[in-house]
Formats: sequence, C-alpha cells, structure tokens
Amino acid sequence: MYRKFLLIAVSLLCLSAGNAQQPNQQKKPTADSLVITKPISPAENAARKKAFLKSSYIAVPLIVLGIYNNDDDGFIDKYELWEDRNEHAANFHSKMDDYLQFAPAVAVYFMNAIGKKGKHDVLNQSILLLKSELIMNAIVHPLKKYSYILRPDESNYRSFPSGHTAQAFISAELLRKEYGNRYPGLAAAGYLTAIAVGSLRILNNKHWITDVLAGAGIGILSVNLAYLTHRYRWQWGKKKIQFVPTYNGLGPGIYINYSLGK
Repeated sequence: MYRKFLLIAVSLLCLSAGNAQQPNQQKKPTADSLVITKPISPAENAARKKAFLKSSYIAVPLIVLGIYNNDDDGFIDKYELWEDRNEHAANFHSKMDDYLQFAPAVAVYFMNAIGKKGKHDVLNQSILLLKSELIMNAIVHPLKKYSYILRPDESNYRSFPSGHTAQAFISAELLRKEYGNRYPGLAAAGYLTAIAVGSLRILNNKHWITDVLAGAGIGILSVNLAYLTHRYRWQWGKKKIQFVPTYNGLGPGIYINYSLGK
C-alpha cells in the first residue's frame, strides 16, 4: 500500500518539478489532462515562508525533545511515565488510534463534500496531502530503522518515532491550514484528535513519550514543507476527479474516482 501511495506522490512531484523548469510553456486545460495554472504570487510565497518558519518554532523543538530525551540523562524521564502507565492502565488496549489518525484529514474531504471551500480546492488539497505523506514517510521510516529503539511492549525495535502520531498531526495540520481561519473550532478539534492519538499510543504500550513528541513535530513540519514547495496551482480539464482517503486495515491510501462522462 505504501509503495503505491508513494509512487503517486513521486509522480506528482516530478511533474511539478518539470513544470517549474518551463514556466512559460504551460498547457491550456484539455478534457482529460492534469495541468498547472499560474504560479502563486510573490505575496503568497512570502506568506508561506513565514508560515513555515512559524511552524518550525513548534515542530523543531518537539523533534529535538524527542531525540534528546531518548537518553537516560534527558530531562524528560520516559521510563517514569511508562511505569505510571503500567501501574494505572496495565491492561488498557484500544484500536481507536488506528482510525483517529486519519480523522482530521477525512474532515477536510467532508467539508468539501458539503460545499465548504478551504484555502485550496480538493485536487490541490489532495496533492498537498500526498506531498506531506511522502515527506513524513521519508523521515519516519529511516529513523525507525536506524534508531533501533525497543518499543515499550518489546514487540520490535521500531519505536522511534511514532508513525501514528506523525500521521495524526499531518491530518490535523492540513485541516488547520485549510479551514483554521474560518473554522477555528474545527481546527482545534483536529489537534485534540491528534493529541488523543499520541496519548493512545502511550496507553497502548506501543510508544514512549519521546516517540510521540518527535512524531508530532515531524507531522507538523511535513505539512508546512509541502505547502512551502507547492508553487503552482493544479487543475483537471473538463473532467471531474474525486479523491477520498481510505484505510484497509494495513495502511492508508487514496481512492480516486475519475469521471469519463462529458
């Protein structure tokens, strides 16, 4: 599933890069082509750089906290929290985190479905989500492999960072950036959901607090990096396309519905 998912994202990035090298050779929309319209304005580009820097003030410290406190001499004692969990919730187990991690992203598509427009249309929202996923996976999976940290339940050595938490914060940050200005309560709900996912990963004895902190930072940073590098507006021609996030029990994906009618 992840291989197919990443293949789609890589293809989109390659198309974007090719167009960036030839900005004066843009095609006009046809009935069945994916095209890029005008690039973003200098003012919007400056705003995105500013937003990226602001997000870094939150994301980078979270990642640093997660890395630094993996050592025994860190000022956050991950083992103390783990012992508290074992004392008060030793038998806790829930699968809600497997589904809640996608909930804020699903909310983005739901808002589109009921006619509430975000900062971008649904196609560009989907591309931004795919870019965010690509960036996040490029960071999380190598870290899991090479950090080689044992999970609290001792199931494997892929504890750091928390992929569920990174996914949840990608979803929450995407929702905030698309709808936070008009619907701040919705954005807050998205972040509360992401925090709940991180908490459930700890309660389920799958991650240390340090894994969750780093995962949250990686998720936030991935989305803002995707927005920073999204320099062109994409659109389909006269055909209509729908993107819907899916989860089949093994991993996330994107359902694409392409209309062949006139």
